[in-house]
Amino acid sequence: MKKLIKYLFFVVLFTNLAFGAVPGTPDLDSGSDSGSSNTDNITNIDTPTFTGNRDINDTITLYANDTQIGTDDDTDKNTWSIDASQLDDGTYTIKAKGKDGYSSSITVTIDTTNPTLNSITFDDNTIKKDQTVTVSFNFSEEPVDFGLDDNTTEIPNGDLSDLSCNGATCTATFTPADNIDYDDTNSFTFGTSWEDLAGNTPDNDRQSNNYIVDTIIPAKLTISLANDTGRANDDNITNDKAISLSNNETNAIIEYSINNGDTWNTEVPTNDGTYTLIARQKDQVGNISPNSDSITYTLDTTINAVTPDMDDNDDSGVSNTDNITSNTSPTFTGSRTDGDYITLKIDGTEYGTDTSSGTSWSIDTNDTLTDGYHSVVIETNDNAGNTKTSQSLDITIDTSSYIDASTTTKTLSQADLKNDLIISGYTDIEDGQTISLTFNGKSYFTTQANGSSFSITVPKADIANLVDGEVYDITFDTNLKDLAGNTATVTNGSIIYDKIANNSIQATQLDATYDSKLYDLDSGDVDFYKITLPSRGYLTLETNDTDAKVGLYNYDDDSNPILDENDNSISKVLQKGTYYVKVYGDTNATYTITKTFISFDLEQDIGAKPLVVFKDSYSTSIDAKSLKFVNESPNYIQYNGNKYFDITNN
Repeated sequence: MKKLIKYLFFVVLFTNLAFGAVPGTPDLDSGSDSGSSNTDNITNIDTPTFTGNRDINDTITLYANDTQIGTDDDTDKNTWSIDASQLDDGTYTIKAKGKDGYSSSITVTIDTTNPTLNSITFDDNTIKKDQTVTVSFNFSEEPVDFGLDDNTTEIPNGDLSDLSCNGATCTATFTPADNIDYDDTNSFTFGTSWEDLAGNTPDNDRQSNNYIVDTIIPAKLTISLANDTGRANDDNITNDKAISLSNNETNAIIEYSINNGDTWNTEVPTNDGTYTLIARQKDQVGNISPNSDSITYTLDTTINAVTPDMDDNDDSGVSNTDNITSNTSPTFTGSRTDGDYITLKIDGTEYGTDTSSGTSWSIDTNDTLTDGYHSVVIETNDNAGNTKTSQSLDITIDTSSYIDASTTTKTLSQADLKNDLIISGYTDIEDGQTISLTFNGKSYFTTQANGSSFSITVPKADIANLVDGEVYDITFDTNLKDLAGNTATVTNGSIIYDKIANNSIQATQLDATYDSKLYDLDSGDVDFYKITLPSRGYLTLETNDTDAKVGLYNYDDDSNPILDENDNSISKVLQKGTYYVKVYGDTNATYTITKTFISFDLEQDIGAKPLVVFKDSYSTSIDAKSLKFVNESPNYIQYNGNKYFDITNN
C-alpha cells in the first residue's frame, strides 16, 4: 500500500512539472463581501476584489459572465488578486484563466439597490372580540435583522406577537384589546432598522393598512310584533310580518331563527303559519349578541273569498236561482271560514253584519229595496284583520208587471181585411216569456223578444168574416207573470169593423208643401195636384195661407173649373172620380192643404132619392141605417132622431 501511494505522488509531481496547472478557484475577498455574511458572495460593492492561487510565472485574467473584468500579471507570486471593473447589479459567474486554462467558477451577486417594506396587511381588517388576525409584512427581498421592535408607532388597540419570516415575507399575530368600542382609525408604522442580504438599508418607513377593532358584544334584543292587527291587539294574530326591535345597534345585522338557533336568516317569516321566533344582532365586525327571548305568534295574510247568494225562499218567480224577485227585503246567505265576520253591502250601503260563529252566515236586508237593478257585495273580515270584498251579485227587484195594447181601440175598414191584423203593444215582461191574447174567440201567442214592445199576428183568414159595426175585444191572459213572479197588469183593447171607415179621400201629395207639387202649369205660380174620391161625397179643401187660392177641376178638363180659385177654402158635393186641385198664389208661398170628406154610399137604403150632404158636418162616415129622407115641404133628412134642412139635391 505504501508503495502505491508513493507511486501516485510521483505521477502527480511529474505531471505538474511536465504540463503545468490551471489557476485556483476565485474567491470574493471578505472585505468586498458586504452584508450580514462575508462568505455568501452577496455584496453591494460593485468593484469587488477577487483572489486565488496560481503557478509562478502564470498571468491570470478574471472573467464575469465571460467578460474580462481584470488581470494580474505579477508572476513572481503563486497567489493573485484582482480588483474587478465596475459591475452592474445582477448575478455573475466568476472564473480565472491562466496559461493552462480556466479555473473552476463561483457565483457572485451584486446588489446596490435599497430594499423596501412594500406593505403591511391584515388577513381580516375587521377584528372582533376573541379574534386573532395574521399580519403580513411584504418585502421587496429577504430582510435581515427585522423584528417587531422595529415599529416606530404604537400598535393601537392590540398587540403583535409570534413573528416568523420566510424569504421576502414575515408574519405576526395581532391580538385585539378588550372593551374596545367600534374604532376604524387604526394603523401603525415600521421603520428602517433592518437591511437586505447585501447590507443595503431601506430609505422609508412603511405604514400598515387601516383596520377596525370592536371587542364589545352587542346588547340582547327585545322583540315583539310591529302591528298586532285584527280585532284584538294582544292576541298575537296578525297579517303584518314586521317585527319590532329594541336595543339594536346602528348598522347591525339582525338575524332571526324559528328553530331555536339551529339556522338563522336575515328575513322574518313571510309564509302564513304559527312561529316561535328569536332574534340576535351582529355588529359591523361580527360580534354577536345573546339570543332574544322568544315570541310565539300566528301570521295570517290570506282570507277566503265569500260568494253572496239570495235565499231561495226569497228568490220569487219562475226560478229561485235567477236573483229576480218581487221581495223588496230579501235575505242573503253563504258559507265562510269559522270566525270570519260578514258584512252585506247593496249599492255601496251597508245593510248588516253577521258576527256569529260557524261556517255559514245569513243577513236580512230589513229594508225596502226599490224596483230595479242592485249590486250586492260581501265584505269579509277575519281575526287577523284581513278583508276581502266579493265579486258583485247583480239582483233585480221587480214588484210590478204590465201588458198594454198600443191602441186601446182600433177601427178596421173593408180594405184592411185584405191583410193580416197586427196587434201590438208595450210590456215589461222579460224576453223569452210567452204573451197570449184572445180575439174573436181564438187565442194567439208570441214569445217576447223585443225588450219593451211586442206584436201578435192575426191571420187575414181569421178576420175575413168580421161583421160591419161590431166591436171585438182584445183580451190578454190575466195569469201571465214576469220572472219575478208578478202578475201582469193588463190593459186590453178592441177592434171595430167599419166597412167604409177608411174610404176617405185618397190624394197624391195633397198635404205636401209648395215645393212638392205635382207639376207647374203657369211658370211656378200655379200648382196642380191629383185627387181621387172613392165614392160620392162632400169634399172640403182649405189652405193655411189666404194668398194660396184653391180651385177644383175635372181631371180631363182643366179649363173649366168646378169651383174657381177665388178663396183659400172650397166645399162641394162630388161624384166618385179623379179631379185636379189647383192652388194659385204667390210663388214664394209655402202652404199646406187640409181636407174634410163625408162619404155617402147609401143607394142600397134610399133608392133613387138624391144623396144628401151635411155642409157643416166633419164626420168621416155615416151609418146609413140611421139616415131617413123625409119628402115633405121643405124636404129634410132625419139622422139619429135629428132633422137637417138646407139640403142640396145632386
